[in-house]
Amino acid sequence: MKDKSLAILDGSLDTGEFPDAKRMHIMKGEMDNENGLDKLISIKSFLNDLTKKAYRQFEIALDIHDDLEEIYIREMNFKRADVLIEKFIAEQVNILPDKHSVPHIYHRLFGTNTADGAVNVAAELMSPLPKRFILKGRAGTGKSVFMKRVAKACEEKGFDVELYHCSFDPSSIDMVLVRGIFCIIDGTAPHEMEPERASDVVIDLYEKTVTDGTDEKYAKSIQMVSKAYKSHMKTGLDFLKEAGDVLWEHENHYMKQISKKTKENAAATVLSIL
Repeated sequence: MKDKSLAILDGSLDTGEFPDAKRMHIMKGEMDNENGLDKLISIKSFLNDLTKKAYRQFEIALDIHDDLEEIYIREMNFKRADVLIEKFIAEQVNILPDKHSVPHIYHRLFGTNTADGAVNVAAELMSPLPKRFILKGRAGTGKSVFMKRVAKACEEKGFDVELYHCSFDPSSIDMVLVRGIFCIIDGTAPHEMEPERASDVVIDLYEKTVTDGTDEKYAKSIQMVSKAYKSHMKTGLDFLKEAGDVLWEHENHYMKQISKKTKENAAATVLSIL
């Protein structure tokens, strides 16, 4: 909650360091003895192990993605990219009046990988914006750099800026949003996006800044690296899916216990009235 400086976190299964954990789980009907808490801690340990395995796979995938970036960086025309960025800033940012105020920069995520796969709320965030720019391009073609420089130009004008970071690589930006003005989003996988309105504008950095024929020239290497990247991403998602299934089973058990307790308490109340 931005105006309250308040965050709400899900602390599910985080019982290891809280002295009241045993009492809390007794109240939930989870256990009548020490075995219940031991079981809970065992489940938490198993979930942590699955999560670490998933993160490790994503880490490997990110390293492989860097190899993919190197291919396109070799064929990148950086001067042409600079001209493209400056042109965008001149046409979309410099025409805005200075706000003469101290801007607020918000660092956020609009999605990530979950037990249900890659999910995001980018469409909902973009919906109110009058101008929407979709960046296309390959790995390493400057989409994140483009957005960072546009964000800096907006900041210098005094506008509040929302920076949405990549959930795998926090140094990279997936979207820049200026409320009431415009947004720019990386429209490539895993949050692939195509124009939905007549006013949506696609900016293809591969087409405008990379040597013609690069895809064809490095086709074999690109295919090999892309396959390895997707494989590790899938393995990571599989680990998250397994963790999600275990967590769901555990939560379902809680719900049954709570329902059972509720029925028992209701029956006891009726009997006391009679």
